[in-house]
Amino acid sequence: MCSSPTSEGRLIILPGVLSPRPKNISMNACRPSRCVLIATTLLKNVTQRTRPNDSGTDSFPSGHAATSALYTRLATVNRDQIEMSDGARGALDTGLQVLNFGTAWARIEGGWHYPSDTLVSIALGNFCGMFFNDAFLGLDTSRAKVAFAPRPGGGELTWQFRFAL
Repeated sequence: MCSSPTSEGRLIILPGVLSPRPKNISMNACRPSRCVLIATTLLKNVTQRTRPNDSGTDSFPSGHAATSALYTRLATVNRDQIEMSDGARGALDTGLQVLNFGTAWARIEGGWHYPSDTLVSIALGNFCGMFFNDAFLGLDTSRAKVAFAPRPGGGELTWQFRFAL
C-alpha cells in the first residue's frame, strides 16, 4: 500500500505497521523502518517545505531516500558479517550504494525533492540504521568507522580502520 495525502495532513498506511486492528503494536513500533517513517513525517509536518513541482508542502525530507539509506545501511552491516571474497564484497557494496543514491537522484529528477532534501534523508536513514544495529542487533562494526564532529568555523571528519593481526 502507499501513502495518500489528505486535507488534514498525511495518512500513512503500511502493511503490518498501521492497520485497523494491529496485532502486535509493540513489535511494529520497534522496527527501523518505523523510526524512519516517524522521523520523516514529523520533519515534513514541522518544515512544510514546498516541493519543486509545487504539488505540496511535504518536500523535506524525502521518505524514499531515507528508507533506501536505512535498508542500505542495515544490508551493509549484515554483509560485513558474512565471509566472502573482497571482490564479492566490493560488488555488493557498489550495488547497494547505486540503489541508495539512485533512489535519491530519482526523487530529484522526478521533481519531488530538492538535493538537500535527499542528502538529509540519506543521513537520517544511515543514523536510524546504525542506531538500531548498535541498540538491538549488536553486530560488530568495528572494522571501519567514519565520524563527523562540528567544530567552531567548520567540522572534523575522522576515519578509523582496524587491521586484523
